[in-house]
Amino acid sequence: MRAAIVRAVVGGAFATALLVLALVVGGAPADRLLRAYVLMLGALTLAVLVRSARASRTTQSRSAFERALRRRRPGGQRVEALERMEREVSLSLGSELFRPLVTRIASDRLLDSHGIDLERSPERARAVLDPAVWELVRPDREAPTNVSGAAVPLSAVAAVVEGLERV
Repeated sequence: MRAAIVRAVVGGAFATALLVLALVVGGAPADRLLRAYVLMLGALTLAVLVRSARASRTTQSRSAFERALRRRRPGGQRVEALERMEREVSLSLGSELFRPLVTRIASDRLLDSHGIDLERSPERARAVLDPAVWELVRPDREAPTNVSGAAVPLSAVAAVVEGLERV
């Protein structure tokens, strides 16, 4: 940085000497010579500013302003609906709350994929659904008396999920 300033000062002194020499010896109009002199000093000043900016850019990777403008990646953020579904499944594995979740998913998939309404056409739904899924979602199944019953085994959950994926 100091070297750039020293060069600019030397260049300015040289430009001043040329101006004085041109004014004394030359026959050019003084206003043109002064304009050229001011242009030369402006160019030297601009060169010093560019070099100082470049030097500060190499010493600092990014300014605080640039870091603030940089987009942040979502990283480990998860989809809210997926997190809600995971919470529901983990809470329901230990109780009969698993059934309404499976019923809702099966009903949606039946309607979307086959145009079958689970409540209105249970016979058609039974023909399409896997037996493990049907056992949970069948409309004639009695409501549980103990909502905090025994946990559903993970093998049964896996079978139900696979059955839902096939719908």
